[in-house]
Amino acid sequence: MTGRLAGCINERMKADGTDRYFELADMLREGRRLAVRDDQHDFESFLDAARVARGNLSVIDTGKFGLNELELLLKLGTNLYLAEEVRTDRDEFELFFRAAKKSGAFLAMFVNKRLASMKQDGGPDLDGLLYLAESGVDIHVSDAGQVHDFAILERLASACRRGRGYFVFHYYGELVEDLLPLAGKRIWLHFTDRSIDSEEAAGLAWLTARTCRQAGSRAVIHITRGLSLDLLKRLFGAGAHLNFLTPPSEPDSVQGKLEERAGRRKIPARAYYLTLSFMP
Repeated sequence: MTGRLAGCINERMKADGTDRYFELADMLREGRRLAVRDDQHDFESFLDAARVARGNLSVIDTGKFGLNELELLLKLGTNLYLAEEVRTDRDEFELFFRAAKKSGAFLAMFVNKRLASMKQDGGPDLDGLLYLAESGVDIHVSDAGQVHDFAILERLASACRRGRGYFVFHYYGELVEDLLPLAGKRIWLHFTDRSIDSEEAAGLAWLTARTCRQAGSRAVIHITRGLSLDLLKRLFGAGAHLNFLTPPSEPDSVQGKLEERAGRRKIPARAYYLTLSFMP
């Protein structure tokens, strides 16, 4: 694991015949960005870590900690990944909003499945999500195993933009022109090179990357099997963040130099869900 990657940390080590967790504070002093489930350490360990993290610690909320504990972590600059099935009370969210605003921490939520059944004309689920988005919560959506209504996605993206949050869409489907209006709403759009399987798809990938860049965000293309060097250059030139998950090329090769340049094009931690090593 490198400082670039965020992940759920479940590392343990043996000491005198017993298991103990690595000290979070020591890991964060090394400059590592960590996202850790709240049930992996006790609250005092999280407090110690938060005091040295300088914004590099995120807690994944499973409901273990109470409101006062989470508020304190947020005030210390700890980012919070909310669970939609755990936190439903708007008064709780208002408390979190105030604490995060003071410290500069961010709040994020991964929306799992329920977009597929939402209605355009509103309802509790959609209204609740729009409220969170307009309040500055980063919204992460994946279309893995389901199809979303692009009109609803655009409404959520617009709400995130009004709230100055991030809307992050992890897209597994075939590249289609319907993505372009969405890309124009300053979303962070993730897809893999498996979606680029034709000349037409390559053209849409380039246009989508350019549209995202013009809107003030990026398309993040996860390179899992490889594309032609010419196309990679075109996509990079259009503003795409190329996330190479393939074995590294020779450093002195043209491909290797492009991979190095792509690695220097950093994206904010808020623009991906926990890690760049895979898409949710």
